[in-house]
Amino acid sequence: MDYYKIDSGGNSTPEEPKGQLVPQETKGTVEAFTVRVEDAGKTFALIASQGAAITLPAVVNGFKVRFAVGRAFATASWVITIPTSVGYGGSIVNRVLVPASAENTITLVAGSATIGDYIDFEVSPAAVAGGYMYSISGNFAQAGAATFTVV
Repeated sequence: MDYYKIDSGGNSTPEEPKGQLVPQETKGTVEAFTVRVEDAGKTFALIASQGAAITLPAVVNGFKVRFAVGRAFATASWVITIPTSVGYGGSIVNRVLVPASAENTITLVAGSATIGDYIDFEVSPAAVAGGYMYSISGNFAQAGAATFTVV
């Protein structure tokens, strides 16, 4: 496996396996962006000092992506948007299941989400409009660190 070191600007450089390295399929993220279908299987490390907007692609069967908090952020939340309200599942937040049912906006709350928190999105067939859903799962250490809403 190739290893890359990611700097605070989200730039990666090849490295030999030593110290704090990130596998090639992980991308450091410091600004707003739209996830592409080609990004399937990637982990995005959220390493900015403040959050931004992230837009997921329309549902495509088998698409899967993870967002992991890689740096504390206190001034703005990360807001992940699904193009339609097909987000189901939920996450464990402070040892409590926070459910998601027909949601389209997931917020990783500034000042509450901590390094190591993560959220996964996986498209799978479902008995919903369009026939597919984003199955959401994740784990957050502190209460209020993640919310699920329809906007």
